[in-house]
Amino acid sequence: PGGRNKFRVAGAPSPEDPVLLVQQRFRRRAVDTRVGDRHAALEITLTGLEDLVALAKMAFDHEAHETGRAPPAPGAPGFYRYLEPGDCFLGLGIWHPEAPVLNGIREFITDNPNSWKKAAHPAAFRKDWALIGDTLVRPPRGIDPAHELLVDLKRKDFIACMNFDEALIGEPGFVRFVVGNYQRGSALVSYLCMAVDVPY
Repeated sequence: PGGRNKFRVAGAPSPEDPVLLVQQRFRRRAVDTRVGDRHAALEITLTGLEDLVALAKMAFDHEAHETGRAPPAPGAPGFYRYLEPGDCFLGLGIWHPEAPVLNGIREFITDNPNSWKKAAHPAAFRKDWALIGDTLVRPPRGIDPAHELLVDLKRKDFIACMNFDEALIGEPGFVRFVVGNYQRGSALVSYLCMAVDVPY
């Protein structure tokens, strides 16, 4: 059935916000670790990864439920997260699209350059997010080598990432942090969805 029951943690007494339970479990393990014991702290973090993944998944499932959006289709632009001790980041966009999709994105950028610049290069977005991925050495076939967006048109990946400290995961504002940063990058995902002709 629908409603918040869909996101209930097994064995939990109908939490108001199940995401908080995951955060609380992570914080409890961290508190049980002796201060200064780096090895114990790392072990706590490693054993907590399953809960941390569940935290992110519940946040995404909750947003999908609230907005009515289905998860992205395979190969479609979307939102990503990577959680590993010492290496946590958020990502958005499309990674390694197949050739027809990649060519379609490039064509869409050449047809809509101003919208691309607004989606991918605003100062507020690029302050924390960076466009990453593989690029061609030479301009793609049919692209003017003097094109003002040549750097972007040479991309083989259209994805942005931002790193963050793993300590944020146990903070009460972690979900707001994730959602807020995804909102700042939503224009890029929306643009790429239009480029590949899938719903946003």
